[in-house]
Amino acid sequence: MPPKKKIKHMHEATVATPTRRSTRNVEKAERSMIASEVRALVEADSNPSNPNHDEPVLKCFRGLRDMPFDILFEIFHALSPGDLLNLARTSKDLRQFLMSHEASIYWEQAMKQVRGLPVRPAHLSEPAYVNLIYSNHCHNCLEEKDDVKPYWPLFLRYCEECVEFMFVFNCDHITAPMGLLVSNNPMTYFNSVQLQTSGKYKWAFHRPELDDVSKRWKTLKSKAEKALYLDERSKFVTECSGYEQQFRQWEQVLKKNEIYNEHELFRQRHNAILAQLRKEGWGDELNHMQAEHHKRMSFLNVENRSRKLTDKEWGTIRGPFVKLMKDVRAGRQAGTIMARLRHLKATLYAHQCSVLTSSKNAKDRLYAGVADIALVPEVRAIIEDHSTDVSEEAIKAKLTAIVPELADRWVDERRAEFTARLCEGLGDSQAGRAPVPLELAIASFTCLRCINNRGWYNSEPPPPWFGWPDVAEHGCFRYSDMGNVTGFRGDYYMGHVSTLVKHYPNDLPFTGVKSVYILEDRTDFRDVIEVCGQDPDTVTYDQMQQCEIRLRCRLCASYARQEVFDWIAAIRHDFEAHPWLKKNGMRRPRVHVQGRWERISDEHARQAKALETALTLKLRGPDIRAQDIPDHFRCGWCAFHSGYESVLRHLWHDHGVGKHNEVVHGQDLHGVRSKPLTTWMYSETLSNCLSLQDDVAAGRAFFATF
Repeated sequence: MPPKKKIKHMHEATVATPTRRSTRNVEKAERSMIASEVRALVEADSNPSNPNHDEPVLKCFRGLRDMPFDILFEIFHALSPGDLLNLARTSKDLRQFLMSHEASIYWEQAMKQVRGLPVRPAHLSEPAYVNLIYSNHCHNCLEEKDDVKPYWPLFLRYCEECVEFMFVFNCDHITAPMGLLVSNNPMTYFNSVQLQTSGKYKWAFHRPELDDVSKRWKTLKSKAEKALYLDERSKFVTECSGYEQQFRQWEQVLKKNEIYNEHELFRQRHNAILAQLRKEGWGDELNHMQAEHHKRMSFLNVENRSRKLTDKEWGTIRGPFVKLMKDVRAGRQAGTIMARLRHLKATLYAHQCSVLTSSKNAKDRLYAGVADIALVPEVRAIIEDHSTDVSEEAIKAKLTAIVPELADRWVDERRAEFTARLCEGLGDSQAGRAPVPLELAIASFTCLRCINNRGWYNSEPPPPWFGWPDVAEHGCFRYSDMGNVTGFRGDYYMGHVSTLVKHYPNDLPFTGVKSVYILEDRTDFRDVIEVCGQDPDTVTYDQMQQCEIRLRCRLCASYARQEVFDWIAAIRHDFEAHPWLKKNGMRRPRVHVQGRWERISDEHARQAKALETALTLKLRGPDIRAQDIPDHFRCGWCAFHSGYESVLRHLWHDHGVGKHNEVVHGQDLHGVRSKPLTTWMYSETLSNCLSLQDDVAAGRAFFATF
């Protein structure tokens, strides 16, 4: 039996020739595994941050140093040109071997693995060609930079800093001695590239090539040698131009492949994200995504990354995608939610209309806005219930049952708020200790916003004052826009509520009593009530309404005509007609004049009340279209109030009243005076005046002796 063949190792020889027989004995899987291991070792050693980078390289290749040559050569066959180039730079031994002529077979085998790689130029060796293709360092300064670009006709790479002195735009100093033929056609005998200068592209020539040609030209003696040399130069430039075209086509192929690979990574990442969302239970939303949702997903930066998605990365980027899925779900549920909100609105309107109809006075009832009820947690839970075992009829039945109770509770809460605010303003007075302070005749409020807007403390008249429940229906005490409500941004349910009520100011949410101002000076109230013979601290609003006493203002009355006021009209007259006293054209703070109010006779008071009653009945009668008294009207179904025609349109469009049935005055529509009714007493001496006779005939005045 012959002795076992001794295996050579890398430390025993520097150059060796591989055997073909050994290559057949190595399995492909083993070659790939070993090649991957060597590639990882090469990358680790070529990394400057490696702490062992300064040590001898072979110390990093403990397994490679003792590896047989036949296996090592199989590894060389499996490496790519770039990996082979990096491997040659790891040690002197490997460099000496891979740069030798015997190693050309490995370079050729490596280049065959690159699809579409142009044929190697004959004047470049295999390592030089691979270095040109895969190395990104400047061939002049030998530094690796981001701005290094290849110049294919020259088979070189330069950075922008080196380009400035490696190229020239004028070669006349070289071509002039070579003759007119070369001077007129320098690009035929010299490789040229286009460079940008001053915003324009110009042809530039390689300075080292010009110097080499100049030196060679000086050595030529005869015309035949020069002609032959020029012919060689022309063919060389043509050949380089052909290689340049091949390289540029290969660059385009690489860019297309890079784009394709990047798009493929994007597609795989996108599919991985969809798979993660389906795993978390968003499959139904993904199946119902619209084009706008796909567009939003594509705009997320965390999706447009050319790398595979890992479970760890998904945990950090899932937030925006989950939010998008919630938007899709909210969009699908929007139709159902809006239908339920419209049913809530109709139920609330019907309940408030029934309460108002049963009330003896159109102003006795406070309205709850649709948003006030819709934002109650119990109602929101019902409307947002999307359980599959709950039918729409059951949802609507729950809303119909709960809305009346919530509306009454909302009114009681507002009553409690205004009561507390009024008691705070009244202080520890007899009126503040009343059982029901809101029912007192002196219970009055005004609005801070109106004060600030009208400049009460500057030069304008004071803002209007309100009693209960008029103050709670004042427009300043409701949000002007749902966007101002806390928590509106990002809340889809509140967005649906906003869509429903944005054109109905009286259905917007109630802001609270922060801007409610309690009148500190109630001298006008007390003076009028005392003239009527009542105690201001105990008399109620209803008791004052039943009072038949009528008053006249001694500051405004004349011997020819006098305006007759009830107690409310008298107080408002004080605020509007006598808010300031003037002296020398300058407005001064208000001063109350004692005795300015005086009772008229009982007979005249009965006449004035009769006229007021007739005018009130006229406002509520069927011939309301014919009335000529400036007034406003109130919807019987909600808190909407405006002119007569506007209220009729509102009833038609929002409540369906007037489409199939007639509008019932006093139930669907209420006439309300913006100012209290007043009448006039004219002196009998003016009974022949035609204009005054017209006022008397219209029921707004009467002749009397006073």
